[in-house]
Amino acid sequence: MTLLRDPPSVDIQDDESVACYGIRCDPPNMIFRRPVKIRIPHSTIAINPDQVKPDIVCHVWDGVNDLPRTSRMSSSISPYKPPHCRLYERYLELYIGHCADWWVLIPLEQKVTRHQLMCSPYIPETVERGKEIEVHLHVHADIPGMDAEVSHEEKQQSYRKAHPSVPFSVIHTSGDVKVVRDSYERKMAETKLLSLKEIHNRMRHNVVFNVPPSEDVTPYDVVTFTLTQSGNQEKSRSMMAFVIRYEDQIKSPEFTSVIREIEGASGNDLPDKDVQKIAEKLSIDDFYDLGVALGFQIQQLDAIEYKRLKDRQEAIFDILVSWKQRQPPHQNVKEVLLSLLKSAETEAEKTNMTDITPTGEISDQALLNLARLIKWTDFMDIGTKLGFSRNKLENIKHKTLHNRKDANIQMLCMWKAFQKFVPKANETLKCIWKSVSLASTVDTTDESLRMISSATPEERAKPSEPIEPEDMDIITSVTGR
Repeated sequence: MTLLRDPPSVDIQDDESVACYGIRCDPPNMIFRRPVKIRIPHSTIAINPDQVKPDIVCHVWDGVNDLPRTSRMSSSISPYKPPHCRLYERYLELYIGHCADWWVLIPLEQKVTRHQLMCSPYIPETVERGKEIEVHLHVHADIPGMDAEVSHEEKQQSYRKAHPSVPFSVIHTSGDVKVVRDSYERKMAETKLLSLKEIHNRMRHNVVFNVPPSEDVTPYDVVTFTLTQSGNQEKSRSMMAFVIRYEDQIKSPEFTSVIREIEGASGNDLPDKDVQKIAEKLSIDDFYDLGVALGFQIQQLDAIEYKRLKDRQEAIFDILVSWKQRQPPHQNVKEVLLSLLKSAETEAEKTNMTDITPTGEISDQALLNLARLIKWTDFMDIGTKLGFSRNKLENIKHKTLHNRKDANIQMLCMWKAFQKFVPKANETLKCIWKSVSLASTVDTTDESLRMISSATPEERAKPSEPIEPEDMDIITSVTGR
């Protein structure tokens, strides 16, 4: 049996509101000797569940006419005459006589008053200062397993839950649900709407909010989500607030999960289907690190990304395919790729600008390592010292969508392209390396002192309450009517 996400292909009137729960029972068209009972959890709140009369939708394949057949009927009066459905407080029982795709439609009128949802915000595991991020607010039915499923999918994208799930009750007679995101430090707000029809038709919703980059010196930002649904008679409201902490230092590339994926590949030649899986495991933040490790120049990587219309995930796939095509015949592609990725992780740490000779060529790897050290607050100052105008630097930030690492890489790459006298260029880059390395050490000490002497956002909000476990910096949560 499989849980069905999509609503059934039957006509539902515009003025008709239903909660839909579906399940697939295989193999198709198998007939049971006696009715089979299936228990399905639900999140519909009813005053008298035993008085609710659901409709049942059946979708089967007509073997005679070789066509799909969909029918909608009212629940029978007895479980001995399937299909029949009984509604209980936290689950429903569906009685069927054969295998098919089954949906139970619960009319949201008279006896049914509310639809219980859970709201869970997710943020990236690490947030770099000066980089725009996406916050995912998941709004889903309050049924067993749903929250764990969302958490698993978000973890695959290197996201973590920022606040425990908060309940929200949808009133079927009221209007759409308004979701507002506020940012405490920057006094910015963003509003999105979830229509009542969408909530009834789908069990899960991912509302994505873009949080613009912060150029302030504060090491955190407080984000608040407020969900409200107003009606003629009553109002439903839930609120949650949590902290996003910024990291000043850009982390070195991390290929551990990708290396495991490659090691699990069946063949040494890495067919395109395996290359596709490897590409999906790679983070778009490691785009340049991957390309340089495979022997591409930064300008070549920009061209590949441009051809893919700035879709980095697709560009990563192209990089891997192009690299594989360059390998000589009978090469053990799998082992070579593993070796390059493992060495790329250590190379990012050990390269030092002082090792460059006065007449030596500045490698793209050296530019990547230096780009990781330049802080967002120093970007304009260093760019000006390299000879760029403020307008040009602002243009670089705009083109890179305020991605700090990408902006640093583009600035250094442009500067390198215009250098004609190699010894002078090398000396300039060494001076910048020394200054940012020294600044990084000093700022780490200063920051620790500032954190000791200043109040944390949790203390400012609720000084008497401890921080929640599981690395969640929670301010508050409120649920009410």
